[in-house]
Amino acid sequence: MCHTSGSDAVFTPSAALDHFREYRIQIGTGITDLSGNFLDGSSETSFETLGNVVISPADPEGMILISGGRFMMGADSQTDSDAEANEGPVHSVTLKGPFYISDHEVTVGEYKACVDAGECSQPGTGTYSDNLSLPVNKVSWVQANEFAQWKTSQASKTYRLCTSAEWEYAARAGTTTPWSFPEDANPQDYAWYDSNNKVPYGTGPKRVKTKLPNAFGLYDVHGNLREWVQDFSSDDYSADANGVTDPKGPLQGDDRVTRGGYYSESRKKMRSSHREPKTETTKYVGVGIRLCADP
Repeated sequence: MCHTSGSDAVFTPSAALDHFREYRIQIGTGITDLSGNFLDGSSETSFETLGNVVISPADPEGMILISGGRFMMGADSQTDSDAEANEGPVHSVTLKGPFYISDHEVTVGEYKACVDAGECSQPGTGTYSDNLSLPVNKVSWVQANEFAQWKTSQASKTYRLCTSAEWEYAARAGTTTPWSFPEDANPQDYAWYDSNNKVPYGTGPKRVKTKLPNAFGLYDVHGNLREWVQDFSSDDYSADANGVTDPKGPLQGDDRVTRGGYYSESRKKMRSSHREPKTETTKYVGVGIRLCADP
């Protein structure tokens, strides 16, 4: 409802407004204020709701609900000395939300249930499949989507791969530094990577959720396995330099994007902004799956 009171217009919404949305108000001619004075002409204004980000704890399936948000995506030499060309320019991204993201990488046990149901094909040979709590690796981007489709048929959510923007927003968890953990923290408390992927722990991926989570409650966003996202790869973010809402990446390309680094890579490869292209049909030893979902 909108009414005039002197020279002021007061807008009272008839329902709760969503987070991180732009709203536009149009006031037509013929409106009078409380003194009976007519509005001389029509007027239009707009505003955004930029309320606090709402992060709901993980549900029984490990899915965390995020209301949406705005952040600076990517990195360049001014923000990160290790930044690579395909990580820039740094640009503003708005995610309308809400969306779900898993607090863990898809496990061997979870993926095996899809294989047993006849809806997913086997991972590549030599995968670490003897422990059902390990993250499944040697699965292609195509297989990751097959798994998401099967999960959708088994639950009330619409499962899918995360967009690269959703992944980075959740991985950063409100930080603007290269990693989502505190700058004075020991990275080995938060990630499996080349510095601790050795005796006495052994090589290869490790059981999910054995390191500390980030501020949003996500485990293993740095290290353990790289994670497929939905987007095609691009040379840089120049197309989004002026800011973008709910980006989904290029419409076409030769490769898909992986995020997060894996167990035998360096800290540089684990950075929140780092992204690496991979062929969508190839089963890589260091790549696994983290799912997003629509409510």
